[in-house]
Amino acid sequence: MRSQPDMQVARYPRLARMSRLSMFLLLLWASLAGAVVELLQGRIIGGLFLLVCGLLIVAAMKAKRIASHFDSESRSASLPARVLIANVLVFLLSAVLTTVYLDELPLYMMSPDSQRTFILLGISALLAAGGLVANLVALRRDRAERSPR
Repeated sequence: MRSQPDMQVARYPRLARMSRLSMFLLLLWASLAGAVVELLQGRIIGGLFLLVCGLLIVAAMKAKRIASHFDSESRSASLPARVLIANVLVFLLSAVLTTVYLDELPLYMMSPDSQRTFILLGISALLAAGGLVANLVALRRDRAERSPR
């Protein structure tokens, strides 16, 4: 007996779209702004590597295989847990590194390299927090749409 591929309805379409967008923005910021910071600090190889990574991220998000992967992930029951755990971890990582710079703020503001790194980490923390909030809102709207009234 052959099994038919079952055409499930997407459980979390908004969450899948929002997680894709928030991941794209965070990775793009980290790679392109990181490339600028590296190049301004005189690390040419690292800066060019991050610049190429940024271009690859843009190309990957436009690829049909990546889009179909996110569409198939919207049917997964474990998507909310995976997305929220990843968002919390990224936020905690960037927030901890930002608070290290905030602890010695006057000292770090004397060096232009430290200023750039602080800005890179601070905006990364804000993007991670924004992605976490946006994904929570998308999850709530997806669940509200599915629940019986």
